[in-house]
Amino acid sequence: MYRVFPFLVMVLISLHGIIQAKQNPSFSDITIVVPYQNALLLVETWANEEGQIDFRKDSVRAARCTTAFTAKELARYLKRTLTKTDISFSETRPSQGFYIELAVKKAGSKDCSFSMVPLQGGMQIMGDGRAGLLYGGYEFLRMQGWRWYGLGEEGEIAPPKRDDLILPENRKVFHPDMDLGRGFYMSTELKQSSNLLLWMARNRLNLISFGTATAPLANKLGMLFINGGHIFESILDPDRPMPSGKILWNEHREWYGLPPNGKREKDQAQAIQFCDSQPDLVKFCGEDLLNLLMTKWKEADLVNLWGFDTWGNTCRCTKCKELGNSTDQSLHFFSAIRDYLNTARKEGRLDHDMRMVLCSYEGTSTMEGPENPVPQNLIDAGDVVTFYPINRCYFHSFFDKDCQANATYHKDLTGWFSCKPALGMIFGEYYNVSKYEDLPLLFTHTMTQDIPGYYRSGCRGIIYMHVPLVSWGPRTLTQNLYAQLAWDTATDTEVFTEE
Repeated sequence: MYRVFPFLVMVLISLHGIIQAKQNPSFSDITIVVPYQNALLLVETWANEEGQIDFRKDSVRAARCTTAFTAKELARYLKRTLTKTDISFSETRPSQGFYIELAVKKAGSKDCSFSMVPLQGGMQIMGDGRAGLLYGGYEFLRMQGWRWYGLGEEGEIAPPKRDDLILPENRKVFHPDMDLGRGFYMSTELKQSSNLLLWMARNRLNLISFGTATAPLANKLGMLFINGGHIFESILDPDRPMPSGKILWNEHREWYGLPPNGKREKDQAQAIQFCDSQPDLVKFCGEDLLNLLMTKWKEADLVNLWGFDTWGNTCRCTKCKELGNSTDQSLHFFSAIRDYLNTARKEGRLDHDMRMVLCSYEGTSTMEGPENPVPQNLIDAGDVVTFYPINRCYFHSFFDKDCQANATYHKDLTGWFSCKPALGMIFGEYYNVSKYEDLPLLFTHTMTQDIPGYYRSGCRGIIYMHVPLVSWGPRTLTQNLYAQLAWDTATDTEVFTEE
């Protein structure tokens, strides 16, 4: 018995050591698993080959590129986190040391959801799409104390150096509240800013205007491209030359909205919305739109299609009035445009899917919700509407019933959601445009109430005009709080802003 006792003690000590090792793994040797052949040698190449990839057609290379970039980002920041560590890449799980396995569930998707799963000897970060994997990598770094408050390296906040990492104790799933998109409309200069795109990805924003120079990087980061706007002013320019030799006004005067006095006049042609009940107008506009989608807007995931920005009246012809209110008239027209694009897609004249983004906006007389059911083909295509309360009050919350300006807009928003099924809704804010003229204003008071309220109302996307070009200064807090609430509307904003 006494001879057995020392052996039992040694066994217990060994078991205790194994348990402690499981609870406190060593991070002196970390392997990042990139599940593609020859990952040990080629991660650096894959992470930087976005300029040679057609991200829409080659989903495997696209996923490999984003996965490799995620691995490089993890390695770079973990080396700066840990006191001493050796980080390598592998296509398979190692036999020793700690590992972080990266995986993408659907290679061709830009889905932003992801999960973290603790495993024996390591952990897995699984993205539902490419963007989800990248966000998972940044979330793991955020757990270690990393923050990306401002643009560029000077905007980074690094945690103190240490010997261990904070790991998820159980499987954790992350999903954005605003899953239709979270981002900005941008000026020409900002579309070319790689620093801004990286800041957005690290803060889980994904909706941007297309910029030629930065498009490869934006694709790698899993961004959604949005193009378009008030395009019909140019398409339906009354002086536009036609093949017949006439100008558009002389050939198709009936396409322009009938004013209250019943008399169409050329100098007022775009002071009233165009006639939504004209079938020939659908083909004319549809062909122009199709050409844009196959050329200038070929990369677009979403396309803004907004009527004349006139703050005027809608067409008063008998057929238009029979369609319902001005919003019903607009939806009727865009339903016909959707049918036109669907046919072009089947015929091969349009080689990719895209979603239309309509607008609820006073300037196009579409602020109030529709009276009639939303056309089913818009619902089926995943088309959405953006709600633009351009004259809202920022002194009060959007949901403050005592603020008449906001109460009116709230009624309109509610009207859109009274339709069942309703179109997906993106909320359009004005934190840096129009009356604010790039002033260094903070919106933290209203944002903390508004954005969670938008989500509870049914909005599933958010965008604002326009992110400042340079010198964020105090507005850095606005950008960070906006990004955080767009991802998680239940954020404890007092803790966040205090940090």
